[in-house]
Amino acid sequence: MAVPNYQIKPLDSNNYVTRSTDIRFLLHEKNCFDIVNGKESAPEDKEENKRDLRDFNVRQRLALSILYLNITTEYRSIIEKVTDPAEAWKLLRDKFRPDNRSHHMQLFSEFFQCRIEQNERVNIFLLELKGYPINWKQ
Repeated sequence: MAVPNYQIKPLDSNNYVTRSTDIRFLLHEKNCFDIVNGKESAPEDKEENKRDLRDFNVRQRLALSILYLNITTEYRSIIEKVTDPAEAWKLLRDKFRPDNRSHHMQLFSEFFQCRIEQNERVNIFLLELKGYPINWKQ
């Protein structure tokens, strides 16, 4: 069986939105994303759960490794002492996608500067807008 070769650009100060999407899909493939987003927690440490607990621990370590190794070295210190991938995911999100009024105003300002090019098709422009880093549900 061939080992997939992924080309994910490491997280830096400019690529959080696209990089987090890439990592999310990689974590889904590795069956780790439910651990990262907090939907799955470790099973109880009982004799009948030993196998499930071992599987969970392997996937938890894999998730944390994926998060850590896909960050530029200058930002690895943000999560280097963290052992929980859910906490690491949250720390990275809080660092690179702050949820405050000034950040929202900056995003809205950038959004309103978006213009469709003269010969650009509307559906292509709308796809670009859809990928814009604003949480439209808020």
